[in-house]
Formats: sequence, structure tokens, C-alpha cells
Amino acid sequence: MRLLCGVELSPLPSQFCISSMISEMRTLALAQAVEAILQSDFVNIAWDATTIKVKHLNEVHVNTDSGHFTLDIATLPGGKATDYARHITDVILKAVECYCALHSNNDIVGILEKVKEKITSTMSDRAAVNRCVSQELKKFLGHDVLELNCNIHPLDGLAIEFRKVIKVVEDECGVCSELYGKDSVMLRAIMCISKMKYKSSGEPVWLKVFLENEGVNAKLLPRYVGNRFHILFSLCGNIRYLLPSLLKYFGKVCGKTAFAKQIHAALMLDEVQDELLVGGLFGKCLTGPWMTCLYRQNSISNLQSGEILKRALNNLSRLIGEPKLLWQTGFRCFDVSPCADDPVGEQLRAFAQTPFSLALASRAAESFKKVMERQLVRYLEGGDLHDLPPERVLLGTNAPADNMVSESNLGLADYLHRRAANASDSYIVAKVAYATNGTAQWLEGLEAHALYHVVGKSRLMLGKSKQYESSVRKEISSRLSAKIQGHAHSQSRQMTALVKSLMQTPDSFAVGIIDSDLQVSLEDVNVVSDIVKSPGTLLGREFMWVWNVDSADIAYRYRVIEQKRQDKFLALCFVNGSTVDDAQEHVFALQDLIADFLAGDAFFI
Repeated sequence: MRLLCGVELSPLPSQFCISSMISEMRTLALAQAVEAILQSDFVNIAWDATTIKVKHLNEVHVNTDSGHFTLDIATLPGGKATDYARHITDVILKAVECYCALHSNNDIVGILEKVKEKITSTMSDRAAVNRCVSQELKKFLGHDVLELNCNIHPLDGLAIEFRKVIKVVEDECGVCSELYGKDSVMLRAIMCISKMKYKSSGEPVWLKVFLENEGVNAKLLPRYVGNRFHILFSLCGNIRYLLPSLLKYFGKVCGKTAFAKQIHAALMLDEVQDELLVGGLFGKCLTGPWMTCLYRQNSISNLQSGEILKRALNNLSRLIGEPKLLWQTGFRCFDVSPCADDPVGEQLRAFAQTPFSLALASRAAESFKKVMERQLVRYLEGGDLHDLPPERVLLGTNAPADNMVSESNLGLADYLHRRAANASDSYIVAKVAYATNGTAQWLEGLEAHALYHVVGKSRLMLGKSKQYESSVRKEISSRLSAKIQGHAHSQSRQMTALVKSLMQTPDSFAVGIIDSDLQVSLEDVNVVSDIVKSPGTLLGREFMWVWNVDSADIAYRYRVIEQKRQDKFLALCFVNGSTVDDAQEHVFALQDLIADFLAGDAFFI
């Protein structure tokens, strides 16, 4: 470059230098979060977990007067309450250390106590493990906190329930299709259409072009991502709205392929069309307004959202006896303004009501009501979050109605993991926290010399992050070994129970073992059969027996010296390679020996 362009290039920074710079971003983002916590009177701490490329990631953030601030996204060894609680408490301590390093404050214990005092509520989904995590956090914080739940996540339960209702109704009516899968015909059709649109070549390209030529907005067919909030109901309504165009495409444009013919046949079924219609109408009156009312609405607190959902539940109950309300233009379960331009909603309400669609609407409304009552029981009358005294309500200040910040951060982490598959968790969280916390703008208010204080702390954090990731891998390996060993023990117990039952009739023992399809050689079956018929023949015999001790297989040598009972024996045993002088007495059950012999963990000498 110097010869060609006359430019002298300086050497690139080393990998360690870049890693240290990334770690500094993370340190500053954590210090910023603690500063926001200390400036607030009531802080809500929230978390959520997901699996990304076999990694079980947990995200932690806080909601303060200044907004939300990401604390950490890290791989956990598992999904136990102790795993989550340990991660959350560790990251709080880590954040306090970063704050003290930035401000040259050595009173880490004092700052930590202030941070603990500020945290007054928790936010998570309704998984049973999170209740246990909140209890552990109370012990760490040293005071009571208000346990709150995300009030958007119940939409997942509605989507699951709708799938169940549709499946039951189709089974009762005998609706069937050649489309692959065991779900309802309606759901299989939705999944196929979604796959057709989001593949990168061939017919999917034609589908996009066809929709554009028909003057259709391709965004009306979003990607189907399972039971995620409003997406299923939105797709139902949009596919019913686009049905003439889709039937034309699958019937004429690409009707030669068997796959297209199967989709076309499924969409032509009257029951499927009514199912799409009812799902779309529920999207317009229930799930869509639910998202509009509560999703990322900072003006609505978590406890206020409980009151809103209580009124929505009362409106939903009306649909059970009056399903025709679903087609009524002004009917909504939530008090939200209607969309100014909603051709899909107008078209759905214009479709005729059939006895099938009315019955389905009533049945779905009843199922939805049960789901909401179950999911929102803490917010409804009689629940521990209903009609709280003012001093308890204050604890929930800054707690939003939803935990979508976690969903957003985990989505960004997923994107970064896909871009850089080998990136460490510390790299990922540094990028996410620095961006979502707005740390770059916050740094403009700091003096330059203060930034130098975090350099050393950042390097220490980088080293600890590497140690933590190594310890997580070891813990995962240890748990996997324990799980495999537990599975082996379970199989051993099943084998022992089978042998014990067959030993009740010694003459038919061999036949019972062969009929059990245990893949045991006939020679081994005959050996144990003779022992079962005449247990006394075991006296004086020697055999090797492998036992698992501290996750390691150890072979012991046994010599039977006495028969205690019909099925109990006394033997001298010692580790293989030792002498008889080191032997110890051991009483064993005959069924245990036979079960392990058939499993290959024991053999006669």
C-alpha cells in the first residue's frame, strides 16, 4: 500500500486488544445500569430464557425511572431455579463492581446494599420455576418483593388452545387432508403456505411475484413461528382474506405439483374456510387489540394491565352465549380505537355466518375464557395481585405490562449468534447491552479520565467470563453424565422388577425372558434359568460384578459363601486386582445379580 498509494498502514490491533475493547463496552453498560438503579426509587428486575443453537440463554434486565437497561445474557448449565437465581445474583454483584470501578468507589458492599433496596419487584413468565427463582431473590435482597408476570405471554396459551379446539372439531367432523403432519388440516395448510413464501427459490418466488401482480401486500403473509402471541390468528384472517388469490395460485399457476394440489384441496374445504374465518375474527376482536393495548405501552403499569384484562375477560364471556357478536363491527374485548384502514377486518365480518362457524366461535370463546382465568388468576378477584393496598402498589412502579424487552434482547442475541457462530457470550452481551442501553450517548456526559478506571476492571471481567464459560461447559458435561447414569439406573430397576416377577414361576422363567425381547443370548438365559430353579447352586461360585461408584465403573470380584434365604446370599467381595485378604462381606439379592448379568454388568468366572 505504501508503494501503490503512498499510504502507511498501521498494524491491526491484536485479538486480545479487541476482546478487551468489547469487554469495556460491557463494563460501561453495566455501570450505566447501576447508575439508573440508584437514581430510581422503585426498580423492577426481569428475566427470560430461551434456547439458541443448543445454548440455554438467560437474559436479565432492569426497568427504572430512566427506562430499561440490559444487565446480562449468558449461557446457563440448565433450567433449574438455582441456575437462574445464581445467574441473576451474580450479575447484580458484577454490575455493582463495574459501577464502583468507574467512579473509583471502594464501598462495594454499601453500593450493593443500596441497589438491593431499590429492587422492589420481579417480572417473568408463568413457568413454575420462576416462582422459585423469585423466592431465592427475596433471600438475596433481604426484603419482600412484588412478583409480577408478563401479561402478553398468555397469548401463547390462546394460540395453543385454538389449535387444540380446531383439532378436536375436525376429528369430530371427519375433516381430513393429504397434507403431511398430524396437526389440524387448517394448521397444516397455514404452515405449508408460510413455507412456500419464505423459501428462497422455485415456487416460493413465483408466489411472491403472483401476489404482487394481484395487487396484494405480501406482508399479509408473515412467517409462521409457532404459538407466538398474535401470529396464528393474524395468519388465519389474512389467508381467509386472500383465499380467492391463493386458490387461483395453487389451482392454476402451480396446480401440476402434488403439493400444490393438496394445499388447494385443503383450502377448498368449507370447514377449513370457516376455521380460518373464526381465527381471523378472534384476531380482530381479542388477540390483535390485546397486543395494541398492552405491547410496549409504557403508560400502562403491570398492575393496571391486570384490570384491563379483567374487563376483557368479561367481554369475552359474552361470546360464549352470543357468538354472532364476533361479526359485529364495533365489538372488541379491549377498549382500543379501531384501525382507520382495515380491509381484512371489513371483509372477514362480511362473510356469512354458518352453524359450523357459530358453534366453533362459541366453543373457542369458552376455551379462551378458561385459559385466561387460569393464566391471570393472580390478577383476578381473589388473586394475590388483585386490589392491593397502596403501599404494595408502589412496589410495582416501573414494572411494565409485558416482558417484551427480554424477547427483543434474546432476538438480537440470536441474530448475533447466527452472524458469528463462534462468538462468546461476553461478546454478544456487550453488543446487545451497549446498543439497547444507549451507552454511547450516556458516555458523552462522563469525563474522559473516568473512562480509564474501567480498563483494568474490564480485563478482569474478560478473564472471569472465560472461566465462567469453561465452568458452564464442565457443569453441562457433569449433568449429562449424571442423566445418562440415571437412565442406566432406571433401566436397571426395570430389569430387576421384571426378573423378580418372573422368578415367582421358575419353570417358565426362561420363556418369560425370551418373550420380553431383551436381546439376551440363549446361553445366558439358560445359565440364569438354572440358578433360578436351583438357587443353592450359586454357593461357592465366583463372578465379576461391575458397580458405578462416583460416576466411575469399578469391577468387584465376588465369592458366594452362604445362602441366607431363598433369594438372599452372603459373599466375599473385593476390588479386582486385590487379594482375598482385602475382601469384605456383602449380602446381595438374587434378582439384582441376575438382572445385572442379563444387562452385561456381571459375568461368572
